[in-house]
Amino acid sequence: MMGGNGMALSRARSASSSTRGPPSSCSPPSPRPSASSDRCAGRLRGDPRDGCGYTPIRVVSSGATGELFEGMAQGNQALAPGAMLLRGFARAELSGLVAALREVTEAAPFRHMTTRGGYGMSVAMTSCGAVGWVTDGTGYRYDPNDPATGRAWPPMPEAFRLLARRAAAACGYPGFEPDSCLLNEYTPGSRLSLHRDADERDFTQPIVSVSLGLPAVFLFGGLERGDRTTRIRLESGDVVVFGGPARLVYHGVAPLADGFDPLLGRRRLNFTFRRAR
Repeated sequence: MMGGNGMALSRARSASSSTRGPPSSCSPPSPRPSASSDRCAGRLRGDPRDGCGYTPIRVVSSGATGELFEGMAQGNQALAPGAMLLRGFARAELSGLVAALREVTEAAPFRHMTTRGGYGMSVAMTSCGAVGWVTDGTGYRYDPNDPATGRAWPPMPEAFRLLARRAAAACGYPGFEPDSCLLNEYTPGSRLSLHRDADERDFTQPIVSVSLGLPAVFLFGGLERGDRTTRIRLESGDVVVFGGPARLVYHGVAPLADGFDPLLGRRRLNFTFRRAR
């Protein structure tokens, strides 16, 4: 979720980093007003009035951090106005997604990027599509070329694009056409600090985030960094879609617990689809 983008740093970093992208430590500008935001303000995506076909499920939590009960890992869950968790939405497509990913990583392998301040990230990343998300000594941005090779990023596999379109449409965002997919590779201990995706030009377009491999704890917050976060267990095949009034919520991933997945071994992958341009 993703994609698309607080970073996973090898050392703690102060809040003086850039305001944009997943590594941001400061608040980016408020979402630009839009008819989409106005339309969905005040009610959850998945409301039958949105034509989504899903009934919002009350999110039950416990503890100060709002961790979900294990029993909530069934069905679709409305996380907030504009945000929906689709349980198992991509489960039948996992093998095909992983096969398509191999073609991407042959041209643009996973790598551990560094932030503008020179801190290494524990999550390895790569991209596909018309543009890819990049962090380096100059800051955070979308770039049509992979800085590691100087060549264009690999094209987005059709299986990726179709999945992102279907998930967005299922949550009331028809016509979503992602032009970038940020691919994150987690190993045990990898984490992604709270951030919000603000490098894209059009905040009326949602973020579609697909989980594969080891289960993870997704941290879903509010529009302010200090807002209470809810801890949500994501399993392989789960998809999170957030847009409208939830488009700029803070979110992250807790340190990945060790384990073994039949498809990916001791890894978790996350595909985050965005409309960057």
